[in-house]
Amino acid sequence: MSALKVEYYKNFGRCVSLEGGGVHALITVDLGPRIIYFGDKRQNFLYEDTERKIVKNGDFFDKTYKSGEEWRLYGGHRIWKSPEDLYTYTPDNYPLRFELADGTAIFYPKATINGLKFTLKTEFLDDVFHITNSVENVGAEDAKIGLWALTVLAKGGELSVPLNTKDTGFLPNRNLVFWPYSDFTDPRFKLHKNSFTLKQTEREGAFKVGCRLDKSVVRYTLNGKTLELRADIEKIRSAPYPDMCCNFEAYTNEHIIESEWLTQSAILPTGASLTIKEEWQIIGETK
Repeated sequence: MSALKVEYYKNFGRCVSLEGGGVHALITVDLGPRIIYFGDKRQNFLYEDTERKIVKNGDFFDKTYKSGEEWRLYGGHRIWKSPEDLYTYTPDNYPLRFELADGTAIFYPKATINGLKFTLKTEFLDDVFHITNSVENVGAEDAKIGLWALTVLAKGGELSVPLNTKDTGFLPNRNLVFWPYSDFTDPRFKLHKNSFTLKQTEREGAFKVGCRLDKSVVRYTLNGKTLELRADIEKIRSAPYPDMCCNFEAYTNEHIIESEWLTQSAILPTGASLTIKEEWQIIGETK
């Protein structure tokens, strides 16, 4: 358990600060929320869009929200809905309610216009960072959605994803799904015997790959240190999954690289919810 405090960080405003095992985490409360910092004193494993380079705006946002409104990436870890559409990009540029108690921080952004209420819970337990991502349907009608937990990682590293190895006899045991802009010859993507890797480089253009994982851990290596991102896939195993049956997706371009966990698509009646639980841990010495 770590002491909690609120501090200002760069141009992200107020952030809740947690520490455990030499690792520091910051979660924004004047926007988002975003887990905007996770690392030791020398290295943040998360991408920070301090220049607000990555945004979405235009007629849809002007008409749906207000004139000049836009969605901003900001970086770090966030919660979204799937399948992806313009409503996925709900602007979250405003202060939010949060609670701090007994080493636990819970963040409650305002419900979206289509009745989705996201909740982010964070805490250190035995030097492991625990994250609970949740979405509840608080609207008047059923919502057909999935929960999508995305982590935008710092530039220059490599994501390693272990593929399924269970012997399923006559039946397939793994899948790989690609988006229209993904070039199979892209040098950032490499397929290995039982895994794939995706690097973030200055190469222009996007690449995205998805799969159905039975293993619960992916790893991001940056400057010789590795961040393990584990998900409780036992809780998100039910089919059908979105995007041709994916519970994990990885994306990169010249700016960012993302690790993305997804639940199944479900019809949520009012009051029903979906959850993804994650554990983050840096492998190697932290000071």
